[in-house]
Amino acid sequence: MSDQAADSRFLALSQILTGFGQQTIGNALKGFDYQQVLATYTGAESVEALLNAYQKRKDTGASDQEIGYAILNLSDSNIALLARAMMKLWYLGMWIQPFDFGSYKTGGVPIIVDPIPYQRSLAGPVAQAKAIGVPAGQGGWDKAPDDLKSFTK
Repeated sequence: MSDQAADSRFLALSQILTGFGQQTIGNALKGFDYQQVLATYTGAESVEALLNAYQKRKDTGASDQEIGYAILNLSDSNIALLARAMMKLWYLGMWIQPFDFGSYKTGGVPIIVDPIPYQRSLAGPVAQAKAIGVPAGQGGWDKAPDDLKSFTK
């Protein structure tokens, strides 16, 4: 599958798992490769298995809710664990290792892999707050947060 197709699958699955709309997820993706974080810490094969699980269910005409449920509850355990780690990356802006891969082991300290996902984490919009330590002018406390409805589908 082409990189563009893989990116669209990742974008669509991110929307399903987070409940946030295409614009919010798409804007968060600018300047940072979330999919590469997953590949670095769990292997490209694991990411491809997750995206294939999404595509398989999408191809059957499953709804977003059915796809999300199946990925999180009916999938191979590593696929479900990776999906949950992906959600944590989106919501918290941190990587929390879902299973052992190479030198990366579970149970470690969460990693802020880059300031971009931390600053763009979805927990802020959900809580109607900004990420701790984000300076004014970059989504800081200098203005009220956008209405939650503007972020979701």
